[in-house]
Amino acid sequence: MTRSGQTTKPRLTREDWANAALRAIAREGLRAVAVEPMAKRLGVTKGSFYWHFKTRADLIQAAVELWEELGDRAIAKHLESFQEPRERLRALFMAAFESKNAHALLHHLASSQSSPIIQPVIRRVTMRRVASLTDMYSQCGLSEEQAKHRALLAYATYVGMFQIRATAPETTPTPQSTLDFTQHIVDTLVPK
Repeated sequence: MTRSGQTTKPRLTREDWANAALRAIAREGLRAVAVEPMAKRLGVTKGSFYWHFKTRADLIQAAVELWEELGDRAIAKHLESFQEPRERLRALFMAAFESKNAHALLHHLASSQSSPIIQPVIRRVTMRRVASLTDMYSQCGLSEEQAKHRALLAYATYVGMFQIRATAPETTPTPQSTLDFTQHIVDTLVPK
């Protein structure tokens, strides 16, 4: 509260707005990134937005770059305690396929990749993830060609699963059988 007894509005950072945009994209896609409804949801005025961004496109750019950065950081942190390559792959796949929130965001971003803002970020993320998977598979003893093929299969399975969850969720496992299905995916993708 201020001295006059009025409550002050929260001061949002650029990252707060970018996170809010990511939540909006996960809920409804790019169309949900609209300044007025987001400001209302955040409990601030549009002026807060314009303090940090010139345009909606600037906000979307910041959001997808934050998604890219946070995703890379989260993956690295999650895998740092696993030394053995097969265990790293297993841990990565279990976390990736069990994620409840990542699928909606990835689906909406991939669906919007014709956007000149989204496309380069999706491309960078995909290339980096496939390269990382290829490296992990090589560490498991696969040849360079086998490692690249397995990495592409693994990433295609990951992206495809989220696409299916978004477009035909009734074909995916029930909550009770999700762990068994995830285990099956992991057993299939991690070399013996």
